[in-house]
Amino acid sequence: MADLIGLDEDGYCYRLTPSSLARAASQKIDATKVVDFLTRAQGKACALVAKAIQRWRQGTEVKVERAIIVRVKDAAILKRLQESPKTRNISIEPLGPTAARINEKDWPKLVSILAEAGCWLISQLVSW
Repeated sequence: MADLIGLDEDGYCYRLTPSSLARAASQKIDATKVVDFLTRAQGKACALVAKAIQRWRQGTEVKVERAIIVRVKDAAILKRLQESPKTRNISIEPLGPTAARINEKDWPKLVSILAEAGCWLISQLVSW
């Protein structure tokens, strides 16, 4: 029902994840049983953890990922980018008429394509 993270001075460390709860469910261990186990193991289950486990049945509700936001001056530029054969292998997810999200790994390729097209870029990328 949990993924082993490692061993520290206090003992084994586990993390509940959507995939670990899915594994548990495939073994007929439902959310109620997970909360019951945590309650017995710790004396009580944290209310927030118990709520998250119960909500897990609805599937992953939030996904956090790093991405690049591209903003263009004119919607026509974004349309040309999306339709260009050169950007065929780049996932360009529109966020509005003049903004789109691309995968971080595609950034260097997009920069190259835009440079070849003679576009000036202003980059405000920061390291995390």
